[in-house]
Amino acid sequence: MDVREFAVTGPFAMAVEQTEDAVRLQTNATAPRKRLNLAITLIDSMLWMLEDVNVTGTVPAKGSVESTMWALRQVIPIECEIEVGAARSNEKLMDELFNVQQQLLVMRAGPAWMWAHTDDEHETADRVALHSGV
Repeated sequence: MDVREFAVTGPFAMAVEQTEDAVRLQTNATAPRKRLNLAITLIDSMLWMLEDVNVTGTVPAKGSVESTMWALRQVIPIECEIEVGAARSNEKLMDELFNVQQQLLVMRAGPAWMWAHTDDEHETADRVALHSGV
């Protein structure tokens, strides 16, 4: 057996390959949660900026709202759509951001917590019973 062939297929090479596979699987498993965390952080930043505008009466730096919204649109799931337009007030935008952030927090928490965020009392009772085993 050639030494170079052993180096490529030997125990050390197999351990390296297994480690690389484990890292790849871990990265794929955590990527959606990291993306949700980034979206939640961007929304926090937007809300802070808009609240500061409301309290101080100052105008945000030119393009800061648009650039943050662009970054946010790149990471939020497609079902969490945010509409922004010149005619929208800061208050309406903040309300929309709070709603999207709540959706993202529920997504991050996972399916076991989805029942806690519904307006339908019967659906909530059914889900509580389902998750509690009643």
